[in-house]
Amino acid sequence: MHSDAALLPDLSTWSSLCVTPSSSAAPRSQACSRSAALTNSHLPRHSDAAAPSLSVERTIEHFVYGGGDDQHVVIFGATAENWATFCATQAENFDAWTVLTVTRPDGSQKVGWQGTGLHVLVWNLPADICAEAPDYTGTARLVLADSDLDLSGHGADGTGQTGTGTVTDASGQRYRLLWVNRSTVAVEFTSDKEPFVFDTHMFKIQLTPIGE
Repeated sequence: MHSDAALLPDLSTWSSLCVTPSSSAAPRSQACSRSAALTNSHLPRHSDAAAPSLSVERTIEHFVYGGGDDQHVVIFGATAENWATFCATQAENFDAWTVLTVTRPDGSQKVGWQGTGLHVLVWNLPADICAEAPDYTGTARLVLADSDLDLSGHGADGTGQTGTGTVTDASGQRYRLLWVNRSTVAVEFTSDKEPFVFDTHMFKIQLTPIGE
């Protein structure tokens, strides 16, 4: 991660973000804030100590993830109350995500984050997301994937994000929420400690009324 911003600024120009974590083991192309991870297991795929092995680690992490286009801002992983508290005090009380980290023999890592039953908040733009209540609230499932977390692998890095859920506005109207983000980092970028460029192939936030 490259930003240390504690609070989200104006998101109207952001495509994908999260409130920044202190560790690199979080989705890139985010602006992610999270609580400390709780490591559950480390499962080596091979037992041959003489050679590097593929390993798999499963963890539970707590963070908030989101982004915006020119019409909406979406935050996954926080209730409206917890988000307002975070904006005011930076106190984190976010939803849990399951994280699967695969470490290859060359040391590069493929990571997936899955949030199920996440609280989700949506604002219509323009909006100040730390001063105004969300226009829609509900729950969603979001899956994030990064094929080369620190860009140390041999190929281009690919990231994918797919989220679906249901939200409700103040009138009680329900909407299907769709979040899709696909991007790559070219193979010439070999470290996330140095500047690199995301090539975004698709970014979509879609709200579809239910029953209309």
